[in-house]
This record gives sequence, structure tokens and C-alpha cells, in this order.
Amino acid sequence: GAWEAALATAPDPAVQDRYAALAFELAQLHSAATDTAKANSYFERVVKFGRPESDVVKAAKKRLGR
Repeated sequence: GAWEAALATAPDPAVQDRYAALAFELAQLHSAATDTAKANSYFERVVKFGRPESDVVKAAKKRLGR
């Protein structure tokens, strides 16, 4: 919530990278627990809030099949 609000109003590359990395970790944890819906929702957040050129965003897009 708070991270997303901050990123929506004033994207800061350092914050974007930290948020995307955390969201990606959570996505992988849910993926390992075979909770696909939650995993995909976190991968979507990585793509939405991360920097498009970052490796984490590219990896998330790959996981989402884009």
C-alpha cells in the first residue's frame, strides 16, 4: 500500500528497484508454495511498479508469459 502510493506519485528508481526485488521474492515464495494466483499477483506488481529496463521486471514478464 504505502510503497505503491509512493511509487505512483513520485517514482524513484532506488525505491522502484527495492520494491520490485521484494515483490519478486514474494512471488517466488508463493510460486514455490504452488499458490499461482498470489504468485502472479506479485509478478504483476513487479511489472507495474518496477523500472521496465530492470532484470527483475524482465524476469517477472517472462514468468507471466509476456
